Amino acid sequence: MNINIIDFLTNIFKENYGNNNNNEINIEQNQSLVSSLFLLIPNLSKLQLLLDLEIYLKNSTISTDNRFLVFLLSIIYNIIKYNYNNNKNINSNNSDNNNNNTNEEVENKTISIIKFYLNKFIIQNEDSGNNNNDKKNNNSNNIDENEIKNITIIISNIQNLIFNKEIYSTCCQLINGVSNSNNNSNKYGFFIVNNILNNEALSTSIVEKMSIEFYPTLIPVIIENLENSSIINQYTKQQSLLILPKILLDKNNVSIIENNQRLKSLYQTNWLKSLWNAIVKQKDINERLKLCFFFHQCYFDCLLFNLKKSSKQQQKQQQVEEQQLEPIFNIIEKVEYWNILFESLIDKDSLPRKQAVHLLKNTVSLPSMLWKDQLPKNWEQKQWNLFFSLYECFDETKSHLFIPVWVQIHNLSVNVKDDNFTQFSKPTSIYFWIRILYLRGFNHININIKKRVILDALADVSIVPYLNGYGIDFSEFQLPLLKALDAYELSNPYELERNKELGERLSTYFSHCVKSTNDLEQVLQFTSKSIQEIKTIILFISTLSPLVSKLKLTPTTTLFEQLRSILICHPIQNDNNELYQQVCNFIQSLIISTTQENLSFSQISKILSLLPNEMTSTQDFKNWVNSTNNNWFINNLINSTNNFFKEETNNNNNSYNIDSYQIEKENLQGLSRILSICLDNEISDFIETTILPLSNLSSLLESNKKKTSLLLFINCILEELSQQQLLNCNIIEKLLPFKEILVSLVKEYIVLNNQTTTTTTTTTATTIMSKEDSEKIIDQFKTMESIIRIIKKFNNTNQILFNEMQRLIVETKSLDLKGITVALFVWIQSRQYNGEGCTIEEQEILIKKLLELEPRYKFDSTISFLLPKFIQYKWTCIHSILYSNSSSTSFKYDQEKTFDLAISALDNATGSVLIPIFECLSIVISTNKDGSNLITSNEEYMNQLFKQSYLAFSDSNRKPNNLCVAFTNLLFNSVLFENPVTIPLIKEYLKQTLGDWGESARISCGLLSHCCAIWSKKTNTLPIFLNEIMDLCLLTSEDQLILEDDYENSNEEKNNNIESKQLFNNHGYIIRWFVSQLESKECKPFVETLLLELMQLNFKGELSKREYSQQSRLNKIKCKLWRTLCSLTHIVSFSESNDLYEKVSDLMWKTLELKNHGNVRYLIQLFIVNVLIKSPNIQVTNQQLINRMESAINADYQISASLIIISSTFLYYLLNNYQDNYQDCVINLFKTILPWSTDFHHAVRTTSQLAIYSIINKKFKILQQFNDNQFILSLYNYLDTHKIQKRLREKQTLFIQNDDPLKKTLADNIFTTSSSAIDSNNNDADDDMDENEKQKQQQQEDDDYSNLSVLDDSVIPMSLLDISKRLIKDFQVSFQNNQIQQPIVPTSALSKAEDQPTTITSENSNTPSSSSPSTEEDILDFQRRITPWQWVNKLEEHHQISSGSGNSSNSKNSKKSRQSIIVCGTLIENTPNIAGLIRTCEIFNVEEVAIPNNKLLSDPQFQRVSVSAEKWVPTIEVTKPNLLDYLKLKKKQGYSILGVEQTSQSKRLSSFQFPQKCLLLLGQEQNGIPAEYLSIIDYAVEIEQLGQIRSLNVHVSGSIVIWEYTQQQILKQQQ
Repeated sequence: MNINIIDFLTNIFKENYGNNNNNEINIEQNQSLVSSLFLLIPNLSKLQLLLDLEIYLKNSTISTDNRFLVFLLSIIYNIIKYNYNNNKNINSNNSDNNNNNTNEEVENKTISIIKFYLNKFIIQNEDSGNNNNDKKNNNSNNIDENEIKNITIIISNIQNLIFNKEIYSTCCQLINGVSNSNNNSNKYGFFIVNNILNNEALSTSIVEKMSIEFYPTLIPVIIENLENSSIINQYTKQQSLLILPKILLDKNNVSIIENNQRLKSLYQTNWLKSLWNAIVKQKDINERLKLCFFFHQCYFDCLLFNLKKSSKQQQKQQQVEEQQLEPIFNIIEKVEYWNILFESLIDKDSLPRKQAVHLLKNTVSLPSMLWKDQLPKNWEQKQWNLFFSLYECFDETKSHLFIPVWVQIHNLSVNVKDDNFTQFSKPTSIYFWIRILYLRGFNHININIKKRVILDALADVSIVPYLNGYGIDFSEFQLPLLKALDAYELSNPYELERNKELGERLSTYFSHCVKSTNDLEQVLQFTSKSIQEIKTIILFISTLSPLVSKLKLTPTTTLFEQLRSILICHPIQNDNNELYQQVCNFIQSLIISTTQENLSFSQISKILSLLPNEMTSTQDFKNWVNSTNNNWFINNLINSTNNFFKEETNNNNNSYNIDSYQIEKENLQGLSRILSICLDNEISDFIETTILPLSNLSSLLESNKKKTSLLLFINCILEELSQQQLLNCNIIEKLLPFKEILVSLVKEYIVLNNQTTTTTTTTTATTIMSKEDSEKIIDQFKTMESIIRIIKKFNNTNQILFNEMQRLIVETKSLDLKGITVALFVWIQSRQYNGEGCTIEEQEILIKKLLELEPRYKFDSTISFLLPKFIQYKWTCIHSILYSNSSSTSFKYDQEKTFDLAISALDNATGSVLIPIFECLSIVISTNKDGSNLITSNEEYMNQLFKQSYLAFSDSNRKPNNLCVAFTNLLFNSVLFENPVTIPLIKEYLKQTLGDWGESARISCGLLSHCCAIWSKKTNTLPIFLNEIMDLCLLTSEDQLILEDDYENSNEEKNNNIESKQLFNNHGYIIRWFVSQLESKECKPFVETLLLELMQLNFKGELSKREYSQQSRLNKIKCKLWRTLCSLTHIVSFSESNDLYEKVSDLMWKTLELKNHGNVRYLIQLFIVNVLIKSPNIQVTNQQLINRMESAINADYQISASLIIISSTFLYYLLNNYQDNYQDCVINLFKTILPWSTDFHHAVRTTSQLAIYSIINKKFKILQQFNDNQFILSLYNYLDTHKIQKRLREKQTLFIQNDDPLKKTLADNIFTTSSSAIDSNNNDADDDMDENEKQKQQQQEDDDYSNLSVLDDSVIPMSLLDISKRLIKDFQVSFQNNQIQQPIVPTSALSKAEDQPTTITSENSNTPSSSSPSTEEDILDFQRRITPWQWVNKLEEHHQISSGSGNSSNSKNSKKSRQSIIVCGTLIENTPNIAGLIRTCEIFNVEEVAIPNNKLLSDPQFQRVSVSAEKWVPTIEVTKPNLLDYLKLKKKQGYSILGVEQTSQSKRLSSFQFPQKCLLLLGQEQNGIPAEYLSIIDYAVEIEQLGQIRSLNVHVSGSIVIWEYTQQQILKQQQ
């Protein structure tokens, strides 16, 4: 039968798949098609069929359907498969050569076809994909990725039948990321390789054959990809990392490699070596570690195999002449391996550390003969166990758990011979491993743990003496040690004062490590570049100073450069004055030798100029300066000055070009500072003999550059002498010859610049100024500014310059920007020290001219500097005139024009430039013309003023104090507070300013203080701003903000008064303090209104909520509200003539009934007590209180407890302020309190008992009848002797123990907290509490006022818990302190070893002597948290390279190495029991846990008990209706069903042998396992009981059985 096979297949394709692109090619169906084809056509030749298909494929065009080509490839695969199966059925003995030849031809033809597909679809795919024209032309027949995947699957299936080496080689070429940069071909090549390797349908023999043929070609390519991972694409790297572990780590593949001599030889000698080279070439240490972590088992298995082989050869005594293989690669011998472990063990990230410690544990778990030459020889297994315990103890965050382990570190160095810290870089040295522990501790998150490690490192006699003089680089140990000290918690003064041990050990450490100037330079260089915390720098320098003085070290230029770098990086501020003082002390400890050649006078002068004047002007510092031989300082000063000014200049004489202004000024300031330190006669001589002659020096007078520098130098000298109060008339008179130079230079600068500008303007207008030219112009201007400041010193010069500059401003119309700016500045300086200087008429003309003044300028790079200067000086001049005439009625100016121009000027002003504009506007709006102000009465003007001023202030990056003052005085001017037009604007912008800039205490507190000052003077404005004042009283966002300006005095105050009070300078505090001081009669109506309105807030809006958190903002607001109310009780007065008391009383009792937290209830109770005390009629008030208590017998316990506190406090006040008419009140009130001591609620009962005890304890005569009462005495004796009652009295402070409750309402008390209380609270903070949490805790203490010990509804039941917590914490603190007081090496030991570091013996350390070897008892037992070994498997699974890999990254769903036990808790009803059971199951790695409902996993009660165990153990939902079917299914799967139940046939757990696979069924909490399930149970197991009660908790029972099962499995594995 002759048919056209292509047409036939085409028809089949169209019939089965047609135009439906969703139908995938069915390979199995095509297999049936091929089989049917050969059956129907017996003579059909496979070779001819393949030949026809090949011809068609080669002649196919672009328009050929790709899906049809995939279909043809599937046909070809099935032909090969049919031929393969057919050959298997033929007896090999009867096969002929013709058949073999035919098979070979078929295979060759198949290879040719595969090459066609690879070339068309894979190799050429990226080229066609990147060609835009081809994309447009082939839109109708684009290559689909799914089609290519199908092709790769079919090709891999064919390859697994023919095993052609050429195809294997082609696949390796495709995946080679180095030689093949085609991303798509890489991608599809990996598709083929993965399909070849992961075909699960292949038999073992075929897999073995494939491995033998493919691996020798594939593995080198994969390793090459890894070796060049930095240049290949990410996908290739990912896939290479997935394929190589599949080959080298899979058990089946490993078995194949071991059983084939060729593969084994390649594996042990070539592959592992090449892989190691690839690992070493990784740039990132984490990449090297990752590869080591993945493949370490390959290296270790190879070593173990070789070890076993060597052992067998020795037993058989084989001859040496036997054939020897190439040496096996040993990773343990590689230095790089230990370097990788070292870097990873000290990594800050936890994942590398865990991987590295796992590698190390696996390494030392190998037979010791493999690693004994690479690791410490004297270390046995117990030392390694101790090392791992020490390393893992750093995972602790509690110091009381860490320290008992850490103190064992000395046991690592027992019996050490021929080893010291100089060998720390070698793994064979114990110090290699001890160094790892120290470096790990230096970076610990817990500051107490970190501190302990640092202390021990500083005092370790086996390390510190070797750090200097033995060739150990500074970065190896000293750098990380000193860097670890860069923490405020370690170096702050309070901590150093509390624990002086750190300072002592650091001093001893430096005495070993700093023995020369070079050592000192190294430490200071590190300090300047690496230390950020100022307190740490202070600690270092203060510790080094005595050492430098002791060693008499001579300084170098480099040393001063490092000191100067430290000061430049930390400009002087309030918080670093001490740093400058310590640097000053350090400099004084240096000995300057006059013979030193490497010492720069310039550097010394520069660093001295950075020090504050008050430090260098002290007598001690001057003595140090004068202590040098031959007057070194003054002589160098004279030489430097002469060299600077007398050298010949090569510049143009008329040029103003000078060095950088900043550099020049630094040099001259340094020289000036040196002069100011010299003696008075030396200063006078220097000016006469060195400075004055320069005024007549011809070369200087001919050079503007030299004249400018000289005047700048004179200005620096005058400023220095003035600051140190050394400037006198004699010095000024001596310098008068320079005034003419000054005047001429100023005029010349203005005129010359003006001429230059005019010339430049006429020649060209498009010249672009270079950066260097603009910098020179700016430097010239800065220099002139400094020179002009000399004007104020030369009085006779002021009038001359003043008149000249005023003439230039008024008459000159063509001054350039630089010239007019300098003229304005000269006028300001001259006017400031020359009085008014002109008449009112002249000032009116001048201010008119100034307002119209607009200089000529062109836009260049200097404008950004010069224009703001011009604006600032212009408006400073205007302000000077306006201010001097503010009280004059005859002075006239255009008020509206001034206002408009000032508002316009705000657009171009920022920072300090805004100050004179704001000040001018303040004067404008404050000026009344004819009794009125047209500006402030104009709503449009005022809106514009507020809007533009606020915008300009907000846009200013820097906001110095004087700018904040000017802004506040403008927008919140006192005249605006009474203006109906501006009152709404003030309210709006007050709120906006606090909202935007409330974080700055300087701005917010200054603004509110300003407003309070206005309100106090203009009390009629208080009712207008009532709502704003109320809102400000409740502000809580910025608690405990300390004013920056107050910092300087804080240290002195703390030293003078330990019990000083801390005032919380914040928004709310300022306003609350202000209203508490409104005691005048004019303020009385406002205070009463404020009091009632604040009380009404408890029933409005957010404050009326009943449910809120104690840490919430609402709770803080309520605290602020009631503090304010308490403070108002001090100034408010009640009388019978008004109804204020009745209103307040009604509101306060209603508020008491509201639900509030204890801190709020305390303040409410305090308020009520003070209102009662100040009531107009005490007798009536007392009776009302008694009636209220009697009616509250059945009230809520919170109200009852509060009433008792209020009543007892009121009673105590009456007793202390007793009057005759109080007798009945006192007795009746005490009688009312007595019955509450028997209340059913413990809070109410305890409160009453403590009140009774406190009152009876005072033995008041008025209560004599109660003092003698036997019942009362019995009650008192019970309360006095009972331990719990004593403890409560110690921990709680009642109201009634205060003699005067009114004292608590004073602002000094209600708005402050004792610093000692805060300190005590901070001392008890947890070790793991970070700085943010401490700040939150301190803020909470302010908000809830916890130091005012509360005894009410919330505190009494919680106080017992608080007491117990405090006792536990006290124990922990004492334990920790005891541990800290037991250092590894005492400081004294280190000092003894100072002189003989190389001969340290056991006498100088705590380590046992060599004569007494260490025993097991030497290493103490301690508590530690272990990491289960199974976790490492989870780590391996988690650390996959790609989420798309075949292995799941979630160990919850992985059954790898899980125990074959299933726990069924469907019948359990209690959520905590299920949670505890899952926690147990995770610990013992059970296979699966069945629970009744998956929703339990998200239940908060469940999560508190399970502690995330549900994330790591597989769970399944099995409801009670489905439980029986579930048990039957598991039984079919081979699981034995075990029930934990007491039955007639139950087995004892102690003798029961568990099956390998079992399911544990647990019963209900009360009824156990229902009867209907007993029939399916294979075994019933019961736990023997020795006690009396019937049963155990179901969770406990399950845990016992799971452990027994686990124990049996462990024993089986050991056997």
